[in-house]
Amino acid sequence: MSATDPGLPAAVRVALLAREGQARQQLRGALLGAGAQIALEDDPNALDADALAASRPHAVLVALEPAIEDALLRLDRVLADPGLTVIYDEADLASSRQGWDAQRWTRHLSAKLHGHRDVLPPGAEAELPQSPAPGRPQAPAFVEDAVLEQHLDQAAAQSGSLPDEHGLGSTLTLADADAHAQPADAFAIDPDTWTPPPLPSRLELVDDPVPASKADAPDAPSLRADPAATPVTQARSGPTPSISQLSLVEDFEVVVPVRTAATVPPPLPPGFGSLNLELEALESSEPAAVAEDVPGSKVAGAVLLSAGIGGPDAVRRVLAGLPVSLSLPVLVHLRLDGGRYDNLTKQIQRVSPLPVLLARAGMAARAGNVYVVPDQVAAEAVDGVVCFAEGRTDVPRLLGALPPDKTAVLLLSGADAALAEPALMLGARGALVGGQSLQGCYDWAAAQALEHGGGATASPEALAQRVIEYLGG
Repeated sequence: MSATDPGLPAAVRVALLAREGQARQQLRGALLGAGAQIALEDDPNALDADALAASRPHAVLVALEPAIEDALLRLDRVLADPGLTVIYDEADLASSRQGWDAQRWTRHLSAKLHGHRDVLPPGAEAELPQSPAPGRPQAPAFVEDAVLEQHLDQAAAQSGSLPDEHGLGSTLTLADADAHAQPADAFAIDPDTWTPPPLPSRLELVDDPVPASKADAPDAPSLRADPAATPVTQARSGPTPSISQLSLVEDFEVVVPVRTAATVPPPLPPGFGSLNLELEALESSEPAAVAEDVPGSKVAGAVLLSAGIGGPDAVRRVLAGLPVSLSLPVLVHLRLDGGRYDNLTKQIQRVSPLPVLLARAGMAARAGNVYVVPDQVAAEAVDGVVCFAEGRTDVPRLLGALPPDKTAVLLLSGADAALAEPALMLGARGALVGGQSLQGCYDWAAAQALEHGGGATASPEALAQRVIEYLGG
């Protein structure tokens, strides 16, 4: 057992109940980050109820796991105190929470302990609107009449410190382009003595066939008289290859490999024809019959508690104030991280005077019982009587099928804000509709939306009293 030294007087005293391990370290750091004073830190299995009460905590933070369920039963008389805020957190979720998730959870924990609404990270504060200053705005300065001499004097003063540009003072020498040009009279033409230049004679190509008419003509030029053509004639004086000299006789040998005996392929592995891909059923194919020996009768109407983050504590406080003689079923529709609804059912059972059951498909809600509705089970109403089936609960549809005069809807911490409108519509028809007050509410989005629509908010204990007054015990 360990207890810290007293801190600031204004700090909230919190008792941390968790086993040794990573979850306990994470929750300790979250409490210190939230500005809380740890009044007591101990393993619930080794803690006595009197020692917990002697630490005088304002709140208790419990790391839930199956190993401490019996210990929580021992400490129930202290945890059931209405003036004590009890916060439950799953141990496996607390140990795996890191980074941004851990910081976000710490901010929400601080809001829960200190009763404020600031859950935004640092630097995300809302900026206040800036109102304009009164009076005429100041006119901009005009530079049309500015004196230019001051800028010239400044430039002249700085010119001495500027580097010199070498080569700017040298002159370029242009070459005399007409030194080697021919005189203009060199191109003079005498029309009397000018004769056109001789045209080049056309030479016949050696490969061109010579027509007979040209071969016998006396004036036909002879290509053999041209000395330049002699090498060409000698180069082409060799024998011309003839196609008749080609032969189809093969001068190579085609080797054909000798075919050996046919090789026997290796045997194939056993085929899959004899295998069956049908999966064996782990459980019986027939659905198990749902026990219907729960006490109470099927009645029209219900009390719906909708919650989410921070909702288990509010649900516990509402159920603790309901009487055993309640004539309607109570539905707990709570969004729970990790889906450990079986553990939630056990925790609520410790403080609820009514029997608490985990809703299953095929069951029917009976009066005087509390039903925890998990995500995979849908709560429906047939002729106003609530029954459970497979699927997810459509809360607006459920509210529309319940009789208003026998229905109460309470939006607690973490409830979906979209449920405020259908709840107000049902309230206009005569149902009891209420939300958790902002003081001490972990997530107030739904309650705030309900309040803006004209609905009433109160503490969980006061909401339970209103249910008794409206629906009777």
